Amino acid sequence: METLLVLSNVWLEPKSSAAGTRMKQLIEFFQSQQYQIHYASTCLQSVYAEDLTAMGIESHVIELNADGFDDFVKALNPEVVVFDRFMVEEQF
Repeated sequence: METLLVLSNVWLEPKSSAAGTRMKQLIEFFQSQQYQIHYASTCLQSVYAEDLTAMGIESHVIELNADGFDDFVKALNPEVVVFDRFMVEEQF
């Protein structure tokens, strides 16, 4: 099974924004393609966040500019990485 890592600066909130809705659609597509999905965010989860565990997605809290992030990505070794916003791509 291939692994997908979603990197985000917010948790998935499809009821709060169009971006959240689109990200959920992308995640559902990758699930239909049998990807194991990991969602990693730099912020604390809000009450509006989607229940990722119920969707079969592993969630991770990550830190910017932390050595542990490199170890996390090496251990996960994803085939695909999706940045949920362009600024996240610049940060990582």
